[in-house]
Amino acid sequence: MAGIESAYRDVDVSHAVEIVPRVWWVGAIDQGILQSHAYLIEQGDNSALIDLGSKLTFSTTLRKINEVVSFDSIRYFICHHTAPYVAGALPLLEQ
Repeated sequence: MAGIESAYRDVDVSHAVEIVPRVWWVGAIDQGILQSHAYLIEQGDNSALIDLGSKLTFSTTLRKINEVVSFDSIRYFICHHTAPYVAGALPLLEQ
């Protein structure tokens, strides 16, 4: 694990982070205990967002998404379970 940690030590998590080609981490790490690990699969007008995060972190996630693609290009929203830190922002999609 130390090798992985050292490889990402200098990554600027205030922006979208490309993990592999066309797969981006767009989550949020609060200085407190709150984290969200949202992932964007970049595929033009058929992009997908996995685990939107909470209502408290979604503005950060949205900003990072827009660094990569327009939010309107996301066609699929995938939440792997219903915990608030994973799917809490889901109601915001209706706004």
